Amino acid sequence: MAASCGRVCLHLVSSFVAPLRSRGVIRVVGPDTPDFLQGLFTNDVYASPGIHAEKLRVGLDSDQRELLQQQRQHAPPRLVFGAFLNHRGRVMAEAFLHFIGPDEALLDVDATSVPSLVKYLHMHRLRKQLSISDETGRMQVWTHTQAKPIDLGKTMEAGRSDQGTRWFEDSREGALGLRAVLQKNAPRPSITTLADNESEGTQLLTESVHRGVRILHGVPEGMSASLEFADTPLPLEMNLDVFNGVSFTKGCYVGQELTARTHHTGIVRKRLLPFVASVSQEAARARAERVLELEPGSIPGVFPAEFIEYDLLGQLKLKTELAYHDKEIPCSSALSSFYNIGLGVFRLDQAFASPSDNVSKPLLGRADNGDLFHAFVWIPKRIRKVLDMSN
Repeated sequence: MAASCGRVCLHLVSSFVAPLRSRGVIRVVGPDTPDFLQGLFTNDVYASPGIHAEKLRVGLDSDQRELLQQQRQHAPPRLVFGAFLNHRGRVMAEAFLHFIGPDEALLDVDATSVPSLVKYLHMHRLRKQLSISDETGRMQVWTHTQAKPIDLGKTMEAGRSDQGTRWFEDSREGALGLRAVLQKNAPRPSITTLADNESEGTQLLTESVHRGVRILHGVPEGMSASLEFADTPLPLEMNLDVFNGVSFTKGCYVGQELTARTHHTGIVRKRLLPFVASVSQEAARARAERVLELEPGSIPGVFPAEFIEYDLLGQLKLKTELAYHDKEIPCSSALSSFYNIGLGVFRLDQAFASPSDNVSKPLLGRADNGDLFHAFVWIPKRIRKVLDMSN
């Protein structure tokens, strides 16, 4: 590994908790909460084991449909990932809906989007029986991530910690572990009671480490500490279809038309993808190829050994431009960064020599001090699976 690890050797970290300080919290509570959010959100807010919107429309008689409607009204606590779109079908804010009760949801969103999203929700509230409040000053989003997949057990009740806090599995990617919303005056999260998982050695780290794990898997989040959703992007370009953030069977919601049309045509020309940089072109390519060979739980830490170059911290600041090696024309910029890895939006037909390639053509970037570095994009397995299905 280049130079030293700095404060923490990340390839040795097997489990950590971190407060996500870039996130804000909005509370929506009232008997109309689920139906209200269902009409505004890209995902099916009722989605839980055995309860799916498509079952309400296909092959059921009236009694069965009524039974499923009742099940939906009493859906269990759950975490639903997705986004709120504007009328043009572009993302206003990505969000996690923490349903902690049948008529109460905590919206886990980027803190900078809270004022505009509260206004948006009030605009659509009309006569709905619910209240909307900004809880950012009182509540904090936390994550618990570990190298081996976390199993909460057969029921969501197993997701309660000894503080009475409900932890939910991050449905985007197993490697991202768990999420919870806690009171800000609560003590450090205790995870000793999470179903059959050894928590010895769990470290308290910063949000940036969680961001690094996200980048490794191509998962989008945020519009301040990261810029994936800063410029109202299209949801499929941000991989919301890949990471369980869009339902194509739930019915209508604000901004649905463009998303549905794009999905059914199967044409998504650009995708958010991870890249790795190094002063050596060979080293950058080798790292991109190596990460594609890793299987979930196959490494002891949350990052592969000798993958992070700690000396390149200043080279991958947000908005650092990348260019194709043979043209030196900017093709993307870093929307998220963590040491020498980042996320950017790339045209698939230009970044890759062949549609079947999983590692891109060589890219160039320039550090703040003027030095050049090399970079390669790779297509994570889950994104590749979706691309293959659409071809």
